[in-house]
Amino acid sequence: RLQIVCLALFVMLSSLQCQLKYGPDRPRPETMSLYPDTIPESDATGHYYRFENLTWALEDRAEPEKIRKIDEEIRRFDDWIEQTARIYGIQTVTVALVNDRNVLYQRAVHASIQKQYPVVSFTKPWVALAILQLAEKGKLNLDEPINTYLPGIIAYHPTWPQVTVRHLLTHTSGVSEGGFRNAPPGTRFAYSNNGYRMLGRLVAVVSGMPLHRYLQEFLMKPMDMQNSSADYKTDGAAGLWTSTVDMRKFLIMLLDHGIYRGHRIISEESYQEMFGTPAPRPQCPYVEYRGISWRIWNANGKNLFLNHAALWYGMGGTMQWYPEYGVGWIFMSNPQSHNHPAFRAFYLQVRARLHSLAATIGDIPYRSLTYLHPCYYQTVNW
Repeated sequence: RLQIVCLALFVMLSSLQCQLKYGPDRPRPETMSLYPDTIPESDATGHYYRFENLTWALEDRAEPEKIRKIDEEIRRFDDWIEQTARIYGIQTVTVALVNDRNVLYQRAVHASIQKQYPVVSFTKPWVALAILQLAEKGKLNLDEPINTYLPGIIAYHPTWPQVTVRHLLTHTSGVSEGGFRNAPPGTRFAYSNNGYRMLGRLVAVVSGMPLHRYLQEFLMKPMDMQNSSADYKTDGAAGLWTSTVDMRKFLIMLLDHGIYRGHRIISEESYQEMFGTPAPRPQCPYVEYRGISWRIWNANGKNLFLNHAALWYGMGGTMQWYPEYGVGWIFMSNPQSHNHPAFRAFYLQVRARLHSLAATIGDIPYRSLTYLHPCYYQTVNW
């Protein structure tokens, strides 16, 4: 009886404490506030993960037993990332794991989570969002030839269709990095930095402001990104500097269908445009293709995840998000070279472990990707 009475008192006191702390006059703050943009001086590395934070973030989505399992896996990853970065000689690493509302975990190794990296090709998804915003405003049409807005930027071909804005967004313009037209637009994929440089010019022309100003005004400010920057050297393919503390916001916005903390960045219609198939694809269970900017993996008709890499000298990272499962992650680092064998080994291991962690959180059936052999690139790449 005494045990029952004590238990009842404990429950009553806990309930009272919760009401006092988060009563009607003191609403519970968003979990993201537990990982503030400004890192406490006592924790310059941003290593302040707490089980309580994870429980708070997932309490309405997972049973306690599952939350404990996720916590164990996060702690294993946390130990592993620091040790492995040291072994492979990676100077700095920053990581964040999010769902569509909250930051679940973040970590910085030999750096602050606010550290800005020259994120090279991470610039492309930002530019794609800018293009989608301008299309919503009626400033441009995705299916209009790019020469309509930038006359003469792509040479006319006597028999092939003209290259549209959408072709450039999906890397299916058929124009090589050298500027040659090698295939009819919309038929083949070929990653094109020059294509996105054209899109950067397009943003400037139709918006009436330089690309870097547009990104600051319509993406950084609405998402309260205090640790990101762009300047006159930013083109559509690269040039952005940003941090994991800001890119976690970018991922949360994408996972919430273009909304960040109640502020709509792109419409639902534009959001769905990102998943479109730019070129004919074969019938097979696992398909890999490029939508608007993003590399998309589709498993049995369902979008498994989207990702984008940022690899160059002094920069190595990937961001990946799972729209059907409500989870995403990003990691950034600064190896001496993205082609160095030590970094490549580290890079592949980080991706695999973060995917496994995301699979645990989101109940994703494909915990390992080693047995998935997607078609599509094999048929359309050149």
